[in-house]
Amino acid sequence: MGRYVRRALAGLLALPLWAMATGPTWLGVLEEQEGTYDGEPAQSVVRVLFQRTEAGWQALPSDCRTQTCLHTAPLDFPARLNWTVWQQGRAVGTVEGVTPDDYGYYHRLGQQQLTGPAPWPPRAKQDQPLPDTGMLRRPLLATVGGVQSASSPQGWQAQPPDQHAKAAWFPYFRQHIPRVKACTRMGRVLPVRPVRQDDLQVISQWQDQRGNQLAQLQFKRSRRSHCDGDLTYPEQLWFYRPRHGKVQLLPDQLEGDGFGGPSLTVLSMVDLDGKDQPGFLMMRESYNRYGYALYQPGQRTMPQFLVTFH
Repeated sequence: MGRYVRRALAGLLALPLWAMATGPTWLGVLEEQEGTYDGEPAQSVVRVLFQRTEAGWQALPSDCRTQTCLHTAPLDFPARLNWTVWQQGRAVGTVEGVTPDDYGYYHRLGQQQLTGPAPWPPRAKQDQPLPDTGMLRRPLLATVGGVQSASSPQGWQAQPPDQHAKAAWFPYFRQHIPRVKACTRMGRVLPVRPVRQDDLQVISQWQDQRGNQLAQLQFKRSRRSHCDGDLTYPEQLWFYRPRHGKVQLLPDQLEGDGFGGPSLTVLSMVDLDGKDQPGFLMMRESYNRYGYALYQPGQRTMPQFLVTFH
């Protein structure tokens, strides 16, 4: 029995009855990555990230740290999928992806090779390279199954950053990062001091039709440039404010990596069930790691698919 046949049978046996009846639902991204070595051509791939199960949305396994794992990990991923690719809530094309026998590199975990041309739309002004991740274009949402992209499920819309709103968010930021910690500048140690509202700026805001809000606060670049050495706290934090209820810090943002912690950027809104259930597909970047997170407003957990460069 061939390897792909065994993988397909194992996947069917593992699926719950509802998934066998309706077909599994997957989320991924279309990526265009620069070559691993100088002179190697760029390559477009689809990366498989999340699957909907009876327990909700779950990330596929991405904790792969050995060469043996790179060889066996493809068995944890679907062998072949037909993807629909989306940009700003509109389908821009379809493509088939095939999982390789061996990933070869840690940063390629979850990637599928394409059997046809990648359905990239014409470049837009916001479609800029992401050099820290090796990506030449902004990734696009890709889906299989009943999930759809939606430009504004439940009326969620990006808002112009309002610096006057900073005062309302600042107390919650201060709860998690109360002090600007010591760092060095030109060989001189700068003192620890309480964080101030003027240290921060609002760089992203979202709101839905009910008045629920998301906001991203970040230390001003002028403040971050005061440090020559390692940063032991995050440079930015996301918060969710329900119309009625307590403000919540989005999960897993307080990890220290010595380089300013993780950053999260919204890539796309997603209608997670075809019935206007909102989700935010986000890119997550930190030192030697990057990947994707799927945030559902109000949820206390957030599935994440993260890979390392080495």
